[in-house]
Amino acid sequence: MMDVEKKAQMKTKVVCLAVVLFLSVAHATEWSTNLPCFYGGSYDGWDRNAMGAVAPVGGMDVTMSSGLDQQLAWLGGNPGLGMVTITAASPAGTLTSGTTIQVRVPTAWPSYFDSGAAVTVGGSAGGKVGAARYSMTGQALEIPVTTNFADGDTLTVSGLKLAGVPPVPNTQRLELNFTGTLDAYDQYALTASSLPSHNGGSYDGWDRNGPADYHYVGDMTAPDSAATFSAREGAAGFEVTVVNPSGGSAGDVTFSPVGELTMALAGATNGVRAVEKWMGSRWSLVGSARVGPPGVVTVNVARTGIYRVMGAAAGGSLVREVYNRSFSPNGDGRAESVVFRLENPENLPMEGAIYSSENMHIADMAPGPIPGLTLTWDGRARHGAMCEGGIYTYEINVGGRRTNGIVVLLK
Repeated sequence: MMDVEKKAQMKTKVVCLAVVLFLSVAHATEWSTNLPCFYGGSYDGWDRNAMGAVAPVGGMDVTMSSGLDQQLAWLGGNPGLGMVTITAASPAGTLTSGTTIQVRVPTAWPSYFDSGAAVTVGGSAGGKVGAARYSMTGQALEIPVTTNFADGDTLTVSGLKLAGVPPVPNTQRLELNFTGTLDAYDQYALTASSLPSHNGGSYDGWDRNGPADYHYVGDMTAPDSAATFSAREGAAGFEVTVVNPSGGSAGDVTFSPVGELTMALAGATNGVRAVEKWMGSRWSLVGSARVGPPGVVTVNVARTGIYRVMGAAAGGSLVREVYNRSFSPNGDGRAESVVFRLENPENLPMEGAIYSSENMHIADMAPGPIPGLTLTWDGRARHGAMCEGGIYTYEINVGGRRTNGIVVLLK
């Protein structure tokens, strides 16, 4: 009996030793050859940067793939994206009638889908969905499910175009949402390319109205003459940096007096255009550019940075954006007024009025802070007294075109 027990113990020890050796070899292989391995992670249980494809372990299995990695240029227009395929290997009761599938732009990017691009939906589940539509912000393509998906169904989406590609090198992925949270990433990546540039010089338009040392301003990117400047998503970009006498970058610089840059811009007609600056994660309106004569744009720039001159939205909405639609003019320095950013490429006369819920004329908007492009209301009535909190209606008139909406004054 003792011999049998000893043999069993010896056998157990050998097996354990074999397991330890196996794990040690696997661990060494991972670090020495950098082979992909399973780390675990949020959302679908897999690390999307470590595995090229999902290997399901049971339950819901819905994936998305655009079929190829794509390089996107900032000033390359609105690039078309590869056909997206959503594969419902095992929808597990999620893709049912009444569900909305959302293909979303990367959350980390200030991008949106070109709403003028027509999309086509197909695949084995093409007849199980309704008409695709863009969300109000353009950051998602929404596809309503009308018939329950079965195991193995596929849904393809082609024709998507991406606008607002960030001007800095970065890699992200399209996102899939059908349960109310992020459900999956595209298995392939979108990479924004770096910003090209060329050196400025003494005759680059900077030194003619400023001090003589403006000739040190360099590395300004010329606008792409092929950019569709007349389209809503069209933009011409440029970067302004300061090179010190030793040839190094001077970093963040404020110009005094303000620098004036004149650029050739094919397709631009007379008028005024919005100028936006890249703030690290989003674009922010910082000024306006004058167009004239046709094909030439003049921009005043107060600081170094990455800028873009926005195209005109012909026939689009008069109000491009409302800043602080709900505002509280209480002196704390936050949301003190509501600002309306307008589409006014022809620099037409513009005016705005505020009305109470009883349709009484309360106040007139003030021009600014960006002349020709914005109107502001500070919450005060025409006689100067602060208005009561509540919902107010605005009406804006730009060259005879009118629009209206509501704002909320908080107290």
